[in-house]
Amino acid sequence: MFHAAHRDSQPLHRRPQPIGNASVLWLLVSVVAVLLASISSAFGEPRVMAGRLTDADIARLTHMAEAHRAGMRNAEIAADEADIPQVRDFALKAMKAHERLLLEVTQFEVASGHEPRPTESATQLTRRLLWTGLTTGRTFEMQFLSQVGMRDHETLRDLLTLTSQQADNEELKQLAHRHIRPVDELYLAAKQLSDELDQ
Repeated sequence: MFHAAHRDSQPLHRRPQPIGNASVLWLLVSVVAVLLASISSAFGEPRVMAGRLTDADIARLTHMAEAHRAGMRNAEIAADEADIPQVRDFALKAMKAHERLLLEVTQFEVASGHEPRPTESATQLTRRLLWTGLTTGRTFEMQFLSQVGMRDHETLRDLLTLTSQQADNEELKQLAHRHIRPVDELYLAAKQLSDELDQ
């Protein structure tokens, strides 16, 4: 930049020097290289992640994946076990939403070079056994709406909010921010349905 500015400051009456064949060839090669780079980035080549993930970001991403996976599995149980049609409909909606969000997280993990490792915590497993073995009918459905529909989505929203604010990777921040709205929608739908069933 400074060299260019220096050349521009030379007297305007200097006679321009003729451009040789080598200079013309170099200019053409440079233009073609720029065009090829633009075409490659626009068609087909994957977008490079903005830096490697830190250990803290990997932990955040893993927790996001586990939360969506648990939400999907728990909703699947409720869709099979619930007797009230509205609860089954909500469970199916939640299952599809978490499946879509989990796919986005998994794709992000793969693109960032972090291999997804699906796990299920002891708490999630205990909850599944509790629902299917010890609760039936309305008790099961109200417990599902309370624990998964509201409490779990509140916890997940807190995680997403913190990740969107504190993650080191900018694209991870954006991913977490995009997930807040659909999680909020599931929470509100569960709360509304729970209030209706309480009446």
